[in-house]
Amino acid sequence: MAIQRRVLDCFAALAMTILLFLATPVAARMMAVGERSGDMGEMFTQIARFHDDEVARFIDWFTRAFEPLLMAVLGVSVGAVLVLMYMPIFELAGNIR
Repeated sequence: MAIQRRVLDCFAALAMTILLFLATPVAARMMAVGERSGDMGEMFTQIARFHDDEVARFIDWFTRAFEPLLMAVLGVSVGAVLVLMYMPIFELAGNIR
């Protein structure tokens, strides 16, 4: 019986070590709490909700940061095309005099 308990403890420690590398620290702690309370299903639901909200916040932040940068690049490219279109016209006007 004692050997069985030690083997189970080793597997639990190994599983927790693997989870630390495969899951975020918050998710690993929440899984440990769910395991102690015996309600893993509810805890996985909360972990999924937490990570969904975190990904949504990151995407919102990224789009807010990327949109002005994209608009600046588009503005510069349109301005460059406009200048390149007018350069031959100004060159011809300069040669007429």
